[in-house]
Amino acid sequence: MQHFQEESNSVLYRFLCMLPTIGKLQLCDCLFEEMFSAERPNADYTRVLLHLKEVELTNVDNLNSIGLEHTWLHPIPENLQTLKVKKCHRLINLVPNTVSFSNLTILNVYSCTGMLYLLTSSTAKSLCRLKVMDIKYCDSMQEIVSIEGDESHEDKKIIFEHLHTLILKELSQLRCFYPGKFALCFPSLEKVSLISCSRMKTFSPVNRIDQTKLPSGVTFIKDATPKWEGDLNSTILKRFEEETSERPQKVTVVSLKNEPVLQDIWNGSLPVPHLCFQNLEELIVDGCQFSSEVLPSHLLPFLTKMEKLTVQNCSSVKTIFDVKCTTEHRKMTTKGPALIPLPFSLKILNLEELPNLENVWNEDPRGILTTELLKEVYIGKCKCLTSLFPASIAKDLVKLEKLHVKHCEELTAIVAEDNADPKETDLELTFPCTISLALQGLPKLKYFYSSLHCDMSKLIPNLQHLSLGEKELKLILQGSLFNKLKFLHFPCFHVESDAFPYAFLLHVPNIDKLMVFCSSFKEIFCFQRPDVVYTEFLSHLKVLIFELLEDLNSIGLEHSWVEPLVKNLETLEITRCSRLRKIAASPVCFSNLMRLILYDCHGLVNLFTSSTAKTLTRLKTMEIINCKSVQEIVSHEGDASHEDEKLIFDELQSLILNDLYELKCFYTGNFTVCFPSLEKLFLINCFKIETFCPGTINADKLLEVKFLELSDADPLDIDLNSTIRKRFLQRVKFNSNN
Repeated sequence: MQHFQEESNSVLYRFLCMLPTIGKLQLCDCLFEEMFSAERPNADYTRVLLHLKEVELTNVDNLNSIGLEHTWLHPIPENLQTLKVKKCHRLINLVPNTVSFSNLTILNVYSCTGMLYLLTSSTAKSLCRLKVMDIKYCDSMQEIVSIEGDESHEDKKIIFEHLHTLILKELSQLRCFYPGKFALCFPSLEKVSLISCSRMKTFSPVNRIDQTKLPSGVTFIKDATPKWEGDLNSTILKRFEEETSERPQKVTVVSLKNEPVLQDIWNGSLPVPHLCFQNLEELIVDGCQFSSEVLPSHLLPFLTKMEKLTVQNCSSVKTIFDVKCTTEHRKMTTKGPALIPLPFSLKILNLEELPNLENVWNEDPRGILTTELLKEVYIGKCKCLTSLFPASIAKDLVKLEKLHVKHCEELTAIVAEDNADPKETDLELTFPCTISLALQGLPKLKYFYSSLHCDMSKLIPNLQHLSLGEKELKLILQGSLFNKLKFLHFPCFHVESDAFPYAFLLHVPNIDKLMVFCSSFKEIFCFQRPDVVYTEFLSHLKVLIFELLEDLNSIGLEHSWVEPLVKNLETLEITRCSRLRKIAASPVCFSNLMRLILYDCHGLVNLFTSSTAKTLTRLKTMEIINCKSVQEIVSHEGDASHEDEKLIFDELQSLILNDLYELKCFYTGNFTVCFPSLEKLFLINCFKIETFCPGTINADKLLEVKFLELSDADPLDIDLNSTIRKRFLQRVKFNSNN
């Protein structure tokens, strides 16, 4: 039975009535919350199900209970021979209390992530005919057989008479097979696989295990030689001790979420092994909710060689470095006193999506640890963080190259004032190696360092890349002059005024790249000449990038005061600016433009006039993709009277026109179009294009045209126009036949 959308199991009962001799029942992708309910149905289904030998449940996501424990089903479980349960994530067990599976031979449970245990000890006693038990990928399972009631009768046993194969794989929370006092007997056991059950310290901690034979030992790693130390408990314990001592010594990269044993070391459940983490270079803490401190004080001495730390998606984390420790704790190490302060090798710190992070260091780490090698810091979406660096840390960040802080609603300062040491209040800081700074989405940011104003260009004298939100722009650029800055990025400006903030140019006189992203500007360069002469500043700009400016109607490149920019511009990229109608409203001179990239600009009908096109002598790459209204690339302006003239794209090597569903031609005028360097031409999903242009085309180096993304290019047939025409007619014929 597949894809039953009813939550009630009544439809299942009605269906079973029609199959009185059913031997196998499969449920897949159904919405049942309970397979068999506690209340006895009106009909006697026990006779209907008497022949049922095999049950398989797969992807029954809402299933809370199978219901085999209900008394009215009494004969059914006893007749089952095979039970398979896969991807039923709400089940916490197979059966919650005593059920007799006296004929069950195969038991498979796979990827039931909510299951805490399989069955109780009383139910386990009925598994006298079970031959194969295979349990895999159940992330929450802590034990296979759970204790039920009073188990003080130590003479009692759980005997798996015919069990010859036991496979437990990827059970990250499994502590033991059975924690109770009954003796476990496996007289037929031949194969045991315990793969990636790293928290399993013992098979059964408080009782004896009787097995008459286990010739091959226990497999802990696929295809590796099985291990054997005389009995199951000793074998598993030996493996656990090896794992907890050897792995922490050897590991170089740790994703803590996937390392349950290391989690136990982290929270203090296991002792810290000798030479622990001596080779650790990178630590990833992603989605771990077991601790409020990422680096607890007792582990700090062991993590000094770590170079990269990533912490993300951890709602329980309140601090990263736990340095609230006594002098005695500061000297804690496995052998002898630790170095004070601890010289951390940390180079990259990445903190993302930590909604309850209050601080990076929960106390001033002066005298406890240093982070002098720190090069890159990325902080994002830590809404409770109020400051980033204590002053004692900030003064040593002489190698810091990148600092990016975004969307931290409560952040008031990057560097906190040093209230503990009056001598270091308003300490003269400098970050000589910092070349990239990004500050965005920080509504409460009052200052970078100290409540007193500091000249940011002196604080960060060699800055080259700067990304600032609307509020941060005023704070950082005020009174500062960044002569070495090359790239300026404005993300998410939603100002009341539509005017672009030209005044910033006075503070960044040498920038050559400007990017504006996700902002509400309607025009970049306005018609009216600004009061300040920006000619000198504009002449340095080489790259303009505009992305997701949904209100943008005009860039303003046609205005005379912007001419120094247009003449020197080398790259123009425009993405997702749906209201933009033209690149320039009137002819302009792009004499140095080399790259033109347009994506998802659905308001464009054409790109530029023929007179503008004539200036594109240095253009090497043109990509126009998914601009749904574009009908032509170059529009003509009275070209008919000058038929002997030419449009020459001297250096254009790559022309990509993809997903332009209204494109009819490249150019509609009569000029000869020349592409002396063109080698790559894509016309993918341009279904309306019949011809490239009405006049002559010269493209001596072009050998083929690509019309379909997943097909080979078409070789040139006579010339470009005839090749395009041939493909167009083929498409028309194909559509008419279908």
